[in-house]
Amino acid sequence: MDLEDQTAELMEMASLLSPRDMATLSVIVRRAAEISESEGEDVAIAVLDQIHSILDGRVSDA
Repeated sequence: MDLEDQTAELMEMASLLSPRDMATLSVIVRRAAEISESEGEDVAIAVLDQIHSILDGRVSDA
């Protein structure tokens, strides 16, 4: 899957979100970018993994 396909898929997924969910996602992505710049990509990915685990209702191993 190339970048254009990935972008289209993400846009389709985002279109299913409510305005509140979209605002929350925007804050999460912005904060992850800040963490990536200050602490490194691995830390940002670990934070996103923890958020994903919380949303899935399971304990994170990150």
